[in-house]
Amino acid sequence: MALDGAMVQTDGAWHEVQVGVCQAWQPTAAGTWVPAGPPDDCVEVGGRAAFWPRLSTHAVAAGVESRACRLIALIGDGAHGIWEEAGAYFCGSGKQVVEILDFSQAAEHVWTVAHALFPADEAAAAAWAAPLVAALRDQGPAPVQAALAALAPPDPAAAAVVARERGYFAYHADRMDYPRYRRLGLPIGSGTVESACKVVWKQRLSQGGMRWRRAGVQAVATLRAWHRSGRWTELWASHPLRQQVPPYRRCAA
Repeated sequence: MALDGAMVQTDGAWHEVQVGVCQAWQPTAAGTWVPAGPPDDCVEVGGRAAFWPRLSTHAVAAGVESRACRLIALIGDGAHGIWEEAGAYFCGSGKQVVEILDFSQAAEHVWTVAHALFPADEAAAAAWAAPLVAALRDQGPAPVQAALAALAPPDPAAAAVVARERGYFAYHADRMDYPRYRRLGLPIGSGTVESACKVVWKQRLSQGGMRWRRAGVQAVATLRAWHRSGRWTELWASHPLRQQVPPYRRCAA
């Protein structure tokens, strides 16, 4: 499961849209994992309290409660509380939950330190950050944590950034075992959910001059999520009365 959030303007104000993607994977003879079916998207405009039950429903449809499901990989951007909430829903008996911090988010934090150390020298920032990003991908968080521990920040502003990022990498260290995830064939990025954010709602709901209410956003986003997940026929079959609507009166979501 990959999780992300984005902002949309509804009812005259900005609100966060929660987006999740569930996808079943299966083991291979080589001990890795490969997708076993298409991704299943879900979108919730009503906040996190409403998002998690919706995501749970999609996860069940993807087979998370099956006895064959032994491992649950959760990929997120590190937003506060996401892991605790996910654990409350998906840490079931006999399931191994693997929490994966989106690699691009972790790499961005390395670059944040580099720009704090070398605010006026992009070449120096790149020389410091690029090798550490590569080490993070290939060796995990230890090289980055060692580099942060050895720093002597040049000014108070940089010292504050370094202190904050030391805490960030310490808190998420167990979610940055990227070499292991890659050996297992698991994704280390949230590309699937970022694609869902773009295709399911942004392309349709963020066009120029559009004004939405929450109910309208939720309705259109849900239809697009079902369509993108390849479940349009299943959705339509669950609404037999709507099948009687004349074709000329139907409009695409």
